[in-house]
Amino acid sequence: MNEKEKRYALLIGNSKFPKATKGLPELKCPENDVDGLHDILSAKDLGNFQEVEPLKNGSHYEVLRAIHSTIKKVTKDDLALIYYSGHGKLDFAGHLRLATSDTEIDLLESTSVWIEQIKHLINAATLKKVILILDCCYSGAVGRNFKGGLHQASEAKGFYILTASTSIEVATEKEGDQYGLFTKHIIEGISEGNADVDNDGLICMDDLYEYVSNQVKSESSQKPMKWALGVEGKSLVISRSIQVFKEKYLDKLHSAIVNQFNRYLTRDVFKQAVALLLLEASELTREQKEQILLIDRLIKEKIEPGDFLTQWPKLMGQVPFPEKPLVRNIQAAPEVSTPTLPDKTIIKLKEFEFKTPILNRRGEQVKVLSGKAKYYEEDLGNGIVLEMVQIPGGSFLMGTNEKDVEKIVAEYTKHGRDKKDAHKWVKSETPQHRVIVPSFYMGKYQVTQEQWKAVMGDNPSRFKGNRLPVESISWEQAKEFCKKLSEKTGKEYRLPSEAEWEYACRVGAFGETITPEIVNYDGNYPYANAPKGEYREKTVEVGSLGVANQFGLYDMHGNVWEWCEDVWHGNYDSAPDDGSAWVTGGDANFHVVRGGSWDNHSSYCRSAHRGRWPLAIYVSGFRVVVLSRTL
Repeated sequence: MNEKEKRYALLIGNSKFPKATKGLPELKCPENDVDGLHDILSAKDLGNFQEVEPLKNGSHYEVLRAIHSTIKKVTKDDLALIYYSGHGKLDFAGHLRLATSDTEIDLLESTSVWIEQIKHLINAATLKKVILILDCCYSGAVGRNFKGGLHQASEAKGFYILTASTSIEVATEKEGDQYGLFTKHIIEGISEGNADVDNDGLICMDDLYEYVSNQVKSESSQKPMKWALGVEGKSLVISRSIQVFKEKYLDKLHSAIVNQFNRYLTRDVFKQAVALLLLEASELTREQKEQILLIDRLIKEKIEPGDFLTQWPKLMGQVPFPEKPLVRNIQAAPEVSTPTLPDKTIIKLKEFEFKTPILNRRGEQVKVLSGKAKYYEEDLGNGIVLEMVQIPGGSFLMGTNEKDVEKIVAEYTKHGRDKKDAHKWVKSETPQHRVIVPSFYMGKYQVTQEQWKAVMGDNPSRFKGNRLPVESISWEQAKEFCKKLSEKTGKEYRLPSEAEWEYACRVGAFGETITPEIVNYDGNYPYANAPKGEYREKTVEVGSLGVANQFGLYDMHGNVWEWCEDVWHGNYDSAPDDGSAWVTGGDANFHVVRGGSWDNHSSYCRSAHRGRWPLAIYVSGFRVVVLSRTL
């Protein structure tokens, strides 16, 4: 698509034949085919055809005249698309004829449109770009008319032909389908973006052929055909790719903005772009799609950041930006720039593989996800290392939705907790709110006793063991560990913010419940419809249960509670939305703990559950984080 090009489409659908005979039964799809294509070709964010003319059940004279009229108005820089859906018939010489509302089988040659006539009209015109799409039986016979290409005077023209079948096959209308099989996949391929096979944001004719051909052949023996005459299919674009406006692609753009392009943008533009990319794809307005296309150009480096910052305010002026956009829970793509130390030496990232089981509400494993994550090792001396896993930046909904409060309260009360008390604690998880979390590194495991001893020199734990998590730790002691570790390594280690912790736990969770096979908690008190299980009555070695969450982190649920940086607030009113710790206001006598422990019911191990303690108790531990940009 270019700015000089005007785009014209003629959509012909013939389903009714007044002189119907055994050879020309009435069809159910052609008129729907025309309507469906009209919608996507005329859409500015898709086909962007300036003129789309539908012609339903026209006579052979009306059809031929419409084709001629369309071709005549197109200049050499423009694109003409001619589409036909209906009966295709072969004449005595084996040439393709397009049936119209007045076609008679016995008078086929004089009451139908001959493909040779269309070729003649194209040869006589000055246009350079033509697309002909035929959804009819025997449509592949069109190749006989164009075997020698176009007229010599038209060698510079680009002519792309796409047909539903070969010269000996019929085109299918499947029972229950709204559209013909061939056209159905054209419409789906464009409207859903699946035909953008190379993910370049544009659907070229070669893209469309490859997608439609594979889809049609998967449903029938029908074999679509193509001819590219005097043109490369990549240079004829039928539509923008709607993938740009699908949630999967929006998530990809979001990840790129957060992890790669944030340093080029002002804070306001960054927040506006991120919020826009978190809107529900189905709710996007035309103006918001234009903004997303600009972001797409930035990510693909088709526009410089300076030009982006110049154009962005102009687009923002077109549309009132939503103050409280609907957002999706997403996991950003694991693409994070390699961090550097202050002396610019590159941290050596390693990679490990892991398995993540996904459970249904009954605690049954429905699938196992295989994952990979990057990490670095911090040498603490004497062969003891601290493994820090790369967590990509992203956005998520933090807390509990108001409509789910009572359902979650019921999970607590079914195991004997007072309803009023349970309601108070679950309400502390509200209001649910959007949080943007920059990329960071988080301990693969809870800090172990051998790691604690390597930094602090003592071991306050109740259960002893080098690979057991350190416990009975106060918030102040955990902070002191971070301080000494930072001094020892030259990096800025700290406790995770409550938002970072929940992001790392929630986005990579195990599904709808947990079981003692994958989490160390009191199995006598299951969550949802899971069965009862083992209660170990002690901590277990970190990672010993053998499963990580989808970020590659172990024991985020259970084993020991984990301290966070934040002071306690009774709910999320006015909570930070940038992933930072909430250290002002609230009750400074209490700090937040997360994750539950070996001695708790399953409900306390929920990713959204919040606890508060003033001091160390026998189930308190922690893990550390470091921001990517501080390395």
